[in-house]
Amino acid sequence: MGRTTTNINKGRGQGVDRSSGEQGRSQGSVLGSSDTVGLKSNQQHTLMSSPIEEGSDGDDVSSCRVASTKRGGSSQVQVPEPVNREWIYIIDGEFSNQITATRIIGVNLKGMWSGPWKSWKDVPNADKKQLFERFHCYFQWEEKWNGEIYSCWEQCIAGKIPDLLCRVRDQAKETAKSKDVLVEDDMCVLTDFKPPWIKTETWKQTIEIWNTPEWKAKSKRNKKSELNQKGANIPSGHKPMRLPKEKWLR
Repeated sequence: MGRTTTNINKGRGQGVDRSSGEQGRSQGSVLGSSDTVGLKSNQQHTLMSSPIEEGSDGDDVSSCRVASTKRGGSSQVQVPEPVNREWIYIIDGEFSNQITATRIIGVNLKGMWSGPWKSWKDVPNADKKQLFERFHCYFQWEEKWNGEIYSCWEQCIAGKIPDLLCRVRDQAKETAKSKDVLVEDDMCVLTDFKPPWIKTETWKQTIEIWNTPEWKAKSKRNKKSELNQKGANIPSGHKPMRLPKEKWLR
């Protein structure tokens, strides 16, 4: 199978004039694929503009050359040839292939995790740009969908980060307990139980964050809020019987 490369062309082509989260600026970097040269126009294969600002170094930071397979089984998804990328669009605020698209977003996030991120706002622009480029290595869309595709992608990946961190933390605790390690308030006991897709240094930095008084206080508030929300959803007693509308109007 051939391999895909992506080049970043500064200030050329059609930019995307839209606001996205903290950026709130008009962006204009264009993604192009060398493999598209010579394709017939009726294939309509186009790499859309990325609304993420280019890094200051201006290097080609694309990760589309090969499938991400460096850290664990979570990244074992082969990047398709450009012409074979699935066409997608947005319907009712979701991807037309929501299950597949969100799975790829999660796989890419694990495969490209490179810092002690607590939330999407902690992810550097350069990494956001790479993550969106990687997503584009799997799918293609008409240019009119560019802004909505990016917004849907960003909302999805932003929601995955805290869920992912919560899951790996709980898994590390369970593994530690299975090894007869006492897990209490000190998160340092989880150092030896990192997930395979996070680098050791990044895992240590993440644990340091979990050990701060600020993070622990926030975690307690979130848990209390979650319990209160669950409690509010528990029905108390019997619900009153609802009469048909025509009887209620009499």
